[in-house]
Amino acid sequence: MTGDVVMGDEPGPDEAFCPVCGQASGSLKWFQLPFIVFLILIVAWSHEDYVACPDCMRRHLAKRCLAALFLSNIFWPFLVVWYGCQYGATFARGSNVSPEILLRYQTPPEAAPSALAPKPSIMRALFVLGILAAIVAILIICVKN
Repeated sequence: MTGDVVMGDEPGPDEAFCPVCGQASGSLKWFQLPFIVFLILIVAWSHEDYVACPDCMRRHLAKRCLAALFLSNIFWPFLVVWYGCQYGATFARGSNVSPEILLRYQTPPEAAPSALAPKPSIMRALFVLGILAAIVAILIICVKN
């Protein structure tokens, strides 16, 4: 065996199941992803802890980068650099998840359906916030003129 884990096999000590897609991976990634909303007079900053296999992490980073274009406006170039570094780190071999966190994901998704439970859609929330930011910006410009 080449070290690949087939669904239903017990993962090795450095292997776990991706909480997003359910595939076994010896390269689970964990990142703190920044979240910035810039509404002319208000700036909100937060972060999200996200654990996924490299493919799911790259997909999530691309979506977050696209959403940041609308939500963070002038801060977007800084976030592109941040997300770009994290995107590059997904190609590194091995897992960057601590052993304590890795233990949570060593149960196959069939045995623990809560691992793949649907989560509230962050993208919908980001889209709505982007629309609200655009409306507020337009209103401020109209009031000043």
